[in-house]
Amino acid sequence: MLSASNARGAAQTLRVGILGQGLLDSAAVERLLQQADEAFEALGVLLGSEEYFGDIQESDEDTGAQEGSDGKKGRPNMLDAAVFAYTHVILLLFEDAARELQGKETSAHRLAASVRQRENLVRHRERILERYYSSI
Repeated sequence: MLSASNARGAAQTLRVGILGQGLLDSAAVERLLQQADEAFEALGVLLGSEEYFGDIQESDEDTGAQEGSDGKKGRPNMLDAAVFAYTHVILLLFEDAARELQGKETSAHRLAASVRQRENLVRHRERILERYYSSI
């Protein structure tokens, strides 16, 4: 079960272990950030205006998708879960890093900004949090 402390722990490990302690040289970090940005761009385009990636495959057929809390049909799939796992941890990472570093831009900030530029991915994360983790 996802808990805030588990997610924050994972975010802290990522921030300190890879992005914050020089385990990768600056050129490697830059390449990773560029690749992440390209991946989030592709995911944002793929998701488009759909609520879930699962909706893309099912848009042409009636599959009995369950109705979401907002009254719209939507059926998350494994891609939704994977994208949520990344975006959730990355956005938690940004929140923690912003509090700790107060204005100094880091790789964590850039990674989170890459997600935040894709409003549909941010809404996707919020939708899954609300629908499946609202009691946490």
